[in-house]
Amino acid sequence: MAELRVRTDLDRNTIAISESPGAGTTPAYRFGVFARATAAPADSYLVIDLPRGFYLPEDDLGERDARVDVEVGWQVEVAPEPDPTRGAIAIRLVCRKATMASTQLQVSTLVEGRGDFDPERDAFPFDAAPHLFGTPRPPRDVFDMTFRRGLRAPLGWLLYRGLYRRLFSAGIAGGVARAALTLAADGHGAPRPSSRRLLDRETRELVQIMHGRQLGDGPVRALRRWIARASPAAVFRAVRADLLSGRPQRLAIDVGLPQGAPWSVFAAMVRPHATVVPFQYRVAPNGTAILDVYDPAHPGDPANNVLHIDLAIDRYEYRDWASETPSGPTVLAALEHEPFTTPQSTVQAGIAQLLGLI
Repeated sequence: MAELRVRTDLDRNTIAISESPGAGTTPAYRFGVFARATAAPADSYLVIDLPRGFYLPEDDLGERDARVDVEVGWQVEVAPEPDPTRGAIAIRLVCRKATMASTQLQVSTLVEGRGDFDPERDAFPFDAAPHLFGTPRPPRDVFDMTFRRGLRAPLGWLLYRGLYRRLFSAGIAGGVARAALTLAADGHGAPRPSSRRLLDRETRELVQIMHGRQLGDGPVRALRRWIARASPAAVFRAVRADLLSGRPQRLAIDVGLPQGAPWSVFAAMVRPHATVVPFQYRVAPNGTAILDVYDPAHPGDPANNVLHIDLAIDRYEYRDWASETPSGPTVLAALEHEPFTTPQSTVQAGIAQLLGLI
């Protein structure tokens, strides 16, 4: 009885399709499929059938003479798709138009990409612990540099003594992450984060300013939209477009924000959560997006700094956070970096402080 043995020259029968910044996907990929027939009848031949998205060269009809115990092969091309695929390649042993034996081989495509943020170069070497700077609340001159008009703004003193202090008591990961983005975008204009072994005054003030600017009106409006949208899949789409834009990265992801009413955005800020910088991703055929991130709270633990987003059911998991938790649902937010680069007004935060909406 005739039998078929089939293999490919792929690692785990998976093709990794790389998306390049500013260039989209690369041209078609090629790989080999090989088959060997045992006890093949005389005048028999092998036929390959390919799933959608897989092709043979134009001059190849897909048929090979079946010689006993002699391996034959095909060169298969895969046109890169924006989404991963999985398909079955079928090989048939045919004699006088009748199929004598057949077998299938599952082949998958994995879409991957990365941006220009390099954690080896652009990540700070220290942990973003809340006690990193000693006293939680920065001095007044830092507050004045953080916001438009600073302490001279309406409700400025009230905000400085209240919500601003609570924001720093909850942690400074957001400030460290956005300071890293700032210095990474600066290129050669300033020392890279990885070279800043000690917390010099410039680094400390930059981290404090970036962290405090979460209370600015621009970031607050953006955060409110993301909390209302509550879509990890939308966050991934935004991150993917950002990493492939060819520009310096401009998104950090806030993880573990409690989902709630519009004014609860300030309560979400002062609740412990993570802020991470994504730098590469993979999308598996099962619809899971896997993002490698720089986590300022865990810079030395890259194996666990992995954010999983199920694109099919719009759910996420990262360390101790997830879309569904015992204490209630949480969400992701992908905030643009631009509003953090200039002082913002704090009208919304001031009103929230005055009315006790935190």
